[in-house]
Amino acid sequence: TFLLTCKDGESERKYILQRINSSIFQDPPALMENMANVTAFLRKNIAQKGGNPERETLNVIKTKSGENYHIDSCHSYWRVFLFIDDTVCLEKIENPRDFYDSGVAFGNFQRQLAAYPAETLHETIPLFHHTPSRFLAFQKALKENPLGRAEMVQAEIDFALAREDDT
Repeated sequence: TFLLTCKDGESERKYILQRINSSIFQDPPALMENMANVTAFLRKNIAQKGGNPERETLNVIKTKSGENYHIDSCHSYWRVFLFIDDTVCLEKIENPRDFYDSGVAFGNFQRQLAAYPAETLHETIPLFHHTPSRFLAFQKALKENPLGRAEMVQAEIDFALAREDDT
């Protein structure tokens, strides 16, 4: 991920340039179609409510040919967003207020997307949100315990196992 600063005379604009991890996101065009469609939906709703779409959601920058991504000579996929000044990106929660604010932001994001046609989205990481599959993978990792650290988090393991019926 890179921060680009582009100057044209007296004006300056910042962008985020990011290589898409195609080991994780094995279909970058589908990922970027999702992102472009969701952010366009959000921009429209934000503008209708008098908000500022350049600050309140990501803005995907298209290539000269109109694509949402660029493929370089090494077959890597790249994307560009407008940089949003005066924001922070938390690597971890430092205090209860961070946790609360993150929850409020996520809830707001979910509310804004309530009317989005979810059937138009591509599944970009198969079974990522499929709780039964995730729980089976957890059980497998627990059984194999390849690094021998399961006993260090037994209370957390017991908490998860006690909720198997919920999965």
